[in-house]
Amino acid sequence: MAIRHALAALGGCTLGLCSMGSAHAALGFNVSLGAGIWSQQPSGYVHYTTGGQSSSNVNLKSDLGLSSKSQGYAWVDIQHPIPVLPDVEVRYSRIDTSGSQVLSRTITYGGQTYTANQQVSSQLKLTQTDFIFYYQPINNIVQLRLGLDVKAMSLSADLKSGNQSSSASGSVAVPMLYAGLHADLPLTGLSAAVDGSYIGNGTNYFADYQAKIAYETPIGLGLQAGYRQMELKVASSNIDPNGDIKFKGAFAGIFYHF
Repeated sequence: MAIRHALAALGGCTLGLCSMGSAHAALGFNVSLGAGIWSQQPSGYVHYTTGGQSSSNVNLKSDLGLSSKSQGYAWVDIQHPIPVLPDVEVRYSRIDTSGSQVLSRTITYGGQTYTANQQVSSQLKLTQTDFIFYYQPINNIVQLRLGLDVKAMSLSADLKSGNQSSSASGSVAVPMLYAGLHADLPLTGLSAAVDGSYIGNGTNYFADYQAKIAYETPIGLGLQAGYRQMELKVASSNIDPNGDIKFKGAFAGIFYHF
C-alpha cells in the first residue's frame, strides 16, 4: 500500500515538476527521484550466542523457512554546481520477511533450544537509509562516482515457538566506501549503471551493490530495472550475532529527472 502511494504521488506531481525542470537546470542543479519494488530472496545463516549457551548456525531458509518477498524502495539524487561540496544521494529500502517451519533438526539460538519436529515462527526486519556523499571526477557521457556511503540501519530478528522466544534488535550507522559508474547512450534516452558500497577486511564484511538499466523520456519521466545484492558476513566468534546473510533479487521502478 505504501509503495503504491509513493508511486502515485510521483506520477501525480510529474506535470508540476516538468515546469520546474528548466529552472533547476539554469541554476546548475540536477535532481532525480524515484521509487519501485525490490524482490528480495534471503539466504545464508545466523549465529546468536547469549547467556553462555552456544548457538547453532541457523539457516534462514531450511531452518526458519524465511520466504522471498517484494518490498518498496525510494531514492533522491541531488547534484549541484558547488565544486568543493559533494553531491548527495539518499536511498531508502526495507526488508520485512517471515516464515513458519517444522524443524528437521534441533537448533540453539539466542539462549533457547528448539527441538526437531517443533513448529517455529520467525520474522526478520531491516530498515536502511543510505546517505551517499560523492564526487564525480569524470562527468560527461560516462560518469564516475567516488565517495562515502553512511548506511543507517535498524534491525530486529525474532524466533518463537509456544512459550519459547529469542529476539535481537539494534540500530547502527555504518560508513562504507562507495563507487559507481554510469553511462548514457546519446540520443536514445537509454543508460546503464553499476554501483556499490563496501566495508570489511575479507573475513568480516558488508557489501551492497546493484546494476541497472534505465530509459528516460524527453520530459524526464523514466523507467528503470536491475538487480541488487546485499551481503553481511561476520565470521568472528567474538562478535554476536554473527553469520553470513544475503538478500538479492531483481528490482524495477519509475523516476523523474529534472
